[in-house]
Amino acid sequence: MNALKQQQLAELQRARNALNTAEQQVELALQQLGQVVSAADQQFNSLQQQTSNALSAGSKRTWFIRW
Repeated sequence: MNALKQQQLAELQRARNALNTAEQQVELALQQLGQVVSAADQQFNSLQQQTSNALSAGSKRTWFIRW
């Protein structure tokens, strides 16, 4: 095998390694993004429930004051 062919194969292997590394990093980033989205969803639901409870309590007080 000549030197040029060996160099091409070595470059191809380096490119494959770089691609594999990039794919692993993307997979990790997607997992972390999923965790962030899940945490944000939980926080949103909690805040939405707190708001609903506060509004409900406020309207009950208003109703009681009117009567």
